[in-house]
Amino acid sequence: MNSSVYDALACSQLVRECAETFHTATGLALRLAPAHSVGKWTTFGRRGNPFCELVNKIPGGCRSCAESQLKLQRRLERKLTPQQIRCPMGLTDLAVPVVIGGEYVATLLGGQAFCQPSER
Repeated sequence: MNSSVYDALACSQLVRECAETFHTATGLALRLAPAHSVGKWTTFGRRGNPFCELVNKIPGGCRSCAESQLKLQRRLERKLTPQQIRCPMGLTDLAVPVVIGGEYVATLLGGQAFCQPSER
C-alpha cells in the first residue's frame, strides 16, 4: 500500500467536504481506512452510530460487531466493488474501495444504519 497516497486522502479538503455532504444527506458518519488494514481509520469530524459506540465501550466490546466489520473488509478486498453487510444487531454497514491509478489505496466506510423499520 502506498501510505503517502492514503495520507494525502486523509488530509484532503475535498474528501472532508464529501464526508460532510454525505453526513448532511444521510445523517451518517464516513470513515476512511487504509487498504488491507483492519481497525484503523480516519473519521471526518462526525462520530459513528451512538448505539454502536456505546456497545463498544463495554469491556470486550461487541465481538460480533468486530467480526462483521472484518468480514465486510475481507469481502471488499476479494472483490473491489462496493459491499454491504448486516450486523447481528440488524444495522447495515457499507464499504467502498478507493482505487487510484489502478491501485487499491483505501476503503470508505459508512453505515451503521437500519435500512428497514424494526418489527414491533
